[in-house]
Amino acid sequence: MIRAVKELITLLRKTVSDAGTPVMIQPKQLIVPVELDFTANALMYSAGLIGTANNDKNTIPLMELVVMNYLTSPTAFWVKDATTRNLVFKWREKPWFDSMDIAKTPDKFFYGYARWTRGYDDVAGIAGSEG
Repeated sequence: MIRAVKELITLLRKTVSDAGTPVMIQPKQLIVPVELDFTANALMYSAGLIGTANNDKNTIPLMELVVMNYLTSPTAFWVKDATTRNLVFKWREKPWFDSMDIAKTPDKFFYGYARWTRGYDDVAGIAGSEG
């Protein structure tokens, strides 16, 4: 995992725009599934390399660790630039609520309606492992 994280960080830092100029992406988030929570914590916050008897320094830059419960692959993880807003949620119609009387009863019928969309704007600023 340590090698893959370093490769993803390097890949993001070398990213260029369509014009060929450097984009200057600085990865600030490590996104992992629940299965990699403890491994990622050890990787991010240990002084030395994890899983080895070497006395090498941990050279992974300190990033925000984001653990997501809904990721389906137990071994895949992502490195993301926190300043880019890739994932989006937009209201198509804001929620509204209303009610109406039910005939010949003291009861009311309550209802609401909303529409939204979600997705991503751009994949720049995020890189992931295959697992």
